[in-house]
Amino acid sequence: LWKVIEALDRPEDAIRAALDIPAFGLTYASKLLRFLDPVRYAALDSQIRKLLKPKVGFPTIYDGNTNSMVAGYVAFLKVLERIGHEAQKAKVVRPECKLAAAQGETEGWRNADIEMALFAWS
Repeated sequence: LWKVIEALDRPEDAIRAALDIPAFGLTYASKLLRFLDPVRYAALDSQIRKLLKPKVGFPTIYDGNTNSMVAGYVAFLKVLERIGHEAQKAKVVRPECKLAAAQGETEGWRNADIEMALFAWS
């Protein structure tokens, strides 16, 4: 777990470290990152993967192949970043809740918030 925490500023290294935890696949590894830093990270499960594939040309992720899972997760974070910027440009306001909002360019939208919205629409 310490390797994950030490790598939180480096998404590729963070997901790789989380995938090194015994019995963790991409879903659980990404959920751990989401728990540790919901501003930067989000959970990537099969529902969201199915939703994104036809809509944004999301890459195929081969479960069990660490390099594929890392590359796919990093691509997912880039999609979330694009959605956050588009929401900010369109002045889509993050719904009020008791969870802390992100600061900066995405006007309060955390990657975890965007992921929850995607999951709700999947």
